[in-house]
Amino acid sequence: MLLERNLYKSLYGSNAVVRDIDKRIEKLLKGLQENCGKSKDKIYLFSAPGRAELGGNHTDHQKGVAIATALNLDILAAVRKRDDMLLCIYSEGFSPISVDFSDLEKHTNEIGTSAALVRGVAAALSISGVKLGGADIVAHSTIPQGNGLSSSAAFEVLIGTIISYLYNNDSLSSSAIAKAGQWAENNYYEKPSGMMDQAGCATGGLILFDASIGANGKISKINTAFVGDKYSFIVTNTHSEHGDITYAYKAIVDELKSVSSYFGKKVITEIDYNEFIENIKLLRKELSNDRAISRALHIIMENERTKEMVKALEKNRIDDFLKLVNASGDSSFEFLQNIYLDNDVKNQSISLALAISKKFFMTHKGACRIQGGGFGGCIQAYVEKTEKNEYIALMDALFGKGSAKEVFIREEKAGFVAEFN
Repeated sequence: MLLERNLYKSLYGSNAVVRDIDKRIEKLLKGLQENCGKSKDKIYLFSAPGRAELGGNHTDHQKGVAIATALNLDILAAVRKRDDMLLCIYSEGFSPISVDFSDLEKHTNEIGTSAALVRGVAAALSISGVKLGGADIVAHSTIPQGNGLSSSAAFEVLIGTIISYLYNNDSLSSSAIAKAGQWAENNYYEKPSGMMDQAGCATGGLILFDASIGANGKISKINTAFVGDKYSFIVTNTHSEHGDITYAYKAIVDELKSVSSYFGKKVITEIDYNEFIENIKLLRKELSNDRAISRALHIIMENERTKEMVKALEKNRIDDFLKLVNASGDSSFEFLQNIYLDNDVKNQSISLALAISKKFFMTHKGACRIQGGGFGGCIQAYVEKTEKNEYIALMDALFGKGSAKEVFIREEKAGFVAEFN
């Protein structure tokens, strides 16, 4: 065992297989020597988890509230300091990345790439007066890419935590690291997004992210037994990756902006519901875009629904919480319309996954909804523990063995894990 058993448990849950984690760490340490040369310098181990969004679908970029939790899926990285300003990353399944922190200007040829995220995080931190430095990084991820579990946000947070620990005495807060990740995603990667993903990855545990409070929003821990001992949290990968779908997210933001501007507001959550309803006829005439109005209606209702979800969680009213989960999922499907791409209507694996799940829950207790930003990726479901194997088998039969997995809340925040001499 390379690390203490309790640390494995806090990172990966009580069901963690020690041998598998040891092998993963050993492979990273070996990879650092093979890719970056042998050295007697200290090696540091960092971990940044993926996240699940439990409530508040697309509300965070509208200054709303959202519920997120860190998961026992992560990017694990072996890291060694360099004497220069280069950050070199070797990650299994990806091409190597090398970013020179002496140049923090935006590179147009990097837009939409991992290099843009690295340079963007460094630029955001530098603006805040954070000290930068180089490092060699060998990483491995168990977070499925492009499936709504925030692999990109976890990567951004990983870079931020490494910079914080190696060059700033581990002084940066989870909120500061999350904000740098969002800034990089918005400005260098050019994907419009809120900060809920990064907040969930950076903080650990179950959180409420309120984007309406302060410049960076407010992160609060939710004290709850979550779904208790009765339900399992299942994530199903529908294997519906579409490549870069930034345009679809941008369309949501742009359409919501057209509605909020009509009312003289910056974001949808500033609009009074009654005023919104009273003006729908004029709004339809002005915008000629019913989808924009439906999406705005989703945001208004989802923001209030998420607040009710928090109350249900804090009072352990699980049945009420699950009803709200289903309502959130239905609203995303019907009003937000982020279940499939409008230019690829034959590819509707998320629709199919939700349809089969809803049929399952006609005779079983539980709930299901889209996971994360949408337009493909994963769905999430709460399934009674006595029925979880049946549900997993149902999803695996549809999407392939191993597609449906039980995941757990990770309480440990992103950051430094261990040191090796």
